[in-house]
Amino acid sequence: MSFASQAREEIAQRSLHLQKDCCVRAAAYGIACFAKYFDARGLVLQTEQELTARVAEQLFARCGVQGAVLEKPRPSGVVYEFGIREPEQVRRMHELFGTTGSETSLQIDPGLIRCQTCVSAYISTAFLCGGTVTDPQKEYNLEFLTGRTNLQRILRPCLLSMNLRPTVPAATA
Repeated sequence: MSFASQAREEIAQRSLHLQKDCCVRAAAYGIACFAKYFDARGLVLQTEQELTARVAEQLFARCGVQGAVLEKPRPSGVVYEFGIREPEQVRRMHELFGTTGSETSLQIDPGLIRCQTCVSAYISTAFLCGGTVTDPQKEYNLEFLTGRTNLQRILRPCLLSMNLRPTVPAATA
């Protein structure tokens, strides 16, 4: 198992033990923001780690939103997909986050990240969806990958509040 996979396993385990409702919602929100899609159709998170998909399922269930985990065999291995697709559940999810699903640009709503533990929960689940980390023995590097430019910009203050010093990646030629 890679160092990044081990980190995801540990983060996923910790995410299951969040106590406060605001932190559970912030964790679910981190999943939504960094999922494959989060819009009027619903939400889909794809991952190679079953535990990550199960954590997403449990966090959303604790918020009153039901989704399902599917196993999708691929030539490279199984992909686990957590999805919220039922219209009533999609409506509940958007109500939970104060979104409609038709926003032209997804912004992080600071009102959904209320305390320092919420910040940690949000960043942790965002990492589960779109993050990677290299072994500190080699050169510590934490990356969040998303095609949503506004999320990249707005994530910076969250990382700074956790005493992480984000840098802007160099442009590639």
